[in-house]
Amino acid sequence: MSLTVWSGAFTPVASTRQLEATIAVPSYNETWSLRQVWGDDANYTKITPQGEFTFVPHLRQEGVIIDHAKSTITPEGGIASQPKLDRTGYTYTTRSYGVGSSVGLVDSFQPSPKGYRYSEIGVHATVECLYNYSSQYHLQREGKPTHWSLNVYTTNGSFPNHGTFVYAATAWDDKEACVMGTTSEPATEEGTYYAVFATLPNSTYQFLDKLQCQILYESTVFDLAVNVTNQTIEVRPNHTVEGWEGRVPLARAATRRLNMMGQVFGATQWKSLLCDTFLTNVATFQSLPGGGSRNGSTPYGVSFALESMVDSVLGALSAAQFVVLSERYNVTANLDSPAYRIGTRIYVLVNFILNGVVTLIVFLEIVRTRLWHDAPDFNPMDVENVISASLAGRSKGARLFRRSRVEDQTRKVKVNLLGGIDPNPGHEPNPGDNYKIAVNPESRNTAI
Repeated sequence: MSLTVWSGAFTPVASTRQLEATIAVPSYNETWSLRQVWGDDANYTKITPQGEFTFVPHLRQEGVIIDHAKSTITPEGGIASQPKLDRTGYTYTTRSYGVGSSVGLVDSFQPSPKGYRYSEIGVHATVECLYNYSSQYHLQREGKPTHWSLNVYTTNGSFPNHGTFVYAATAWDDKEACVMGTTSEPATEEGTYYAVFATLPNSTYQFLDKLQCQILYESTVFDLAVNVTNQTIEVRPNHTVEGWEGRVPLARAATRRLNMMGQVFGATQWKSLLCDTFLTNVATFQSLPGGGSRNGSTPYGVSFALESMVDSVLGALSAAQFVVLSERYNVTANLDSPAYRIGTRIYVLVNFILNGVVTLIVFLEIVRTRLWHDAPDFNPMDVENVISASLAGRSKGARLFRRSRVEDQTRKVKVNLLGGIDPNPGHEPNPGDNYKIAVNPESRNTAI
C-alpha cells in the first residue's frame, strides 16, 4: 500500500493551466465598406490555401450551403454538426450563428492549447414558419416560348409587408415548379424579413405552397468554446445587445443572398434543388417521435433548414469581411494550455497522513525512552538477537536485552598471536599459535 501511495503522490499527471491571449475576429465598424462591397453587383472573392472567401456565397458556395441545410436535423432530433465553409477542418457541434469564422485562420497560439474560449458579437437569426392560406402570392405558368422545351413560370402577388418581387422559373411541367422569395428590406424596425413559397396544384412540392416564414435578426453576444484537439466549435448565445452597427448590413446582405438563391435554384429542368432541400429536412422531422403529419411537420422542418442557410450565408460573409477586407479587431481568449502536475490529490493527502502518523510515533518513542537511553539493545539486524528474542518470548526477550546493559558478560574470541607475548613462562611462543582471551566489558580487564 505504501508503495502505491508514494507512486500516486509523485507520479506526473497530465493537467491544464489557464492562460490569456488575444484572437482576431471580424470587425463591422466600417459600415461604408459594408454597404459598398455587399451590394448585389459585388463579386469580391479571395482564394487561399485555407479556402475560398467570398461576398457572393449564393454563386460560389451554394452547393455546400444547400447540402448543410439538408442535414440540419439528426435522426435523433438533435442539431447536426456542420463543417466550416473553409478548409481549416473545424466543425460546429451546434448552430454556427454565422460567428467563429476566424477559428483556424489566425489562432496560432504558442504553446498550442488544448482549447480556448472567447466571446464574439454577431447576429442571431430566428426563423418561424406557418401557413397563410389567405396569401395572394402564387405561381402561374406563362407558357412555353418558341423553340423551348421548358415551361416558364412567374410569381405574382405581394409579400406580408406588401412588397412585390417577380420571380421566374422553368420546369418540364407543373409538378416540378417551386419558388421561394424573400423581402429585400426589413418589414419592421427590429429587423424582420419574410420568406414565402409558391407552387402549383398537384406539384411535388405542394406542401410548401402558401408557407410564409418570418426571419428575425438580433444583435447578440455569443460564447464560443473551441476544442483544438478535436477541431470542434461550440457556440452558445449569451445575451442580446442594442445599437450594434453590424446588424443592419449583415441582415440585409444575408437575406438578399437568400433571395438570389431562390431565383437560381427555385426550379431547374428536372426539379427544384432548393425546395428538395426543405422537403428532405421536413421528412427527417416527420420521422421523429411525435413528428406529426406532413402539414404539421413542414413549418418546423423548413424553419430549421432556413436557419441553417442563414447561418451559412452569415458565416461566409463574416469570413469574407475577415479575410478579403482584413477588417478585424482583437478580443480576449481564455486558453487551456497543456501542463503536468506532480501526484494525484487523494494520494498526496494519504501520503501526508501516513507520514504524519509515523512522525508522531517516532516522537512518542523518543519521549518514552528518554531520547533512546531506555531503549533495549535489541538489534533487529542481528540474527542472534532475533533468535534469542523469539525463543525467550516478547516480554522475556525485552528483559533479557534490557538486563544486558548492567550484567557482566565474558566473551571469548579466537585470536592469532603474532608474537611478543609470553603467556606461559618457559614456552617460546611462535607465530601462528592459538590462544584464548577473556574480555570483561565492565572492568575492561583482559585475561589470556
